[in-house]
Amino acid sequence: MAHIIGVSFFDNRYHKSVTKSIVYDEILHLLELMQRTDLKNIVYHGSDRYLDAAQKPIDSPAAQNLVELVRHYSSASRCT
Repeated sequence: MAHIIGVSFFDNRYHKSVTKSIVYDEILHLLELMQRTDLKNIVYHGSDRYLDAAQKPIDSPAAQNLVELVRHYSSASRCT
């Protein structure tokens, strides 16, 4: 099962943060260009900020989805 996660990142060219909303919207736009709007249901918003510390998780739809994937993971479901 595939999942696509839009996350924030820092763009050194412009010295600014590219927000997860911009990335998420761009992913949806690319799916439209590829005529694969059927995949929109596997695109998830990442966190809206960077981690302050490993002990302080940030909740997001993508994080929740990853937790669910791990809960239901089995070696039989691995991609080969």
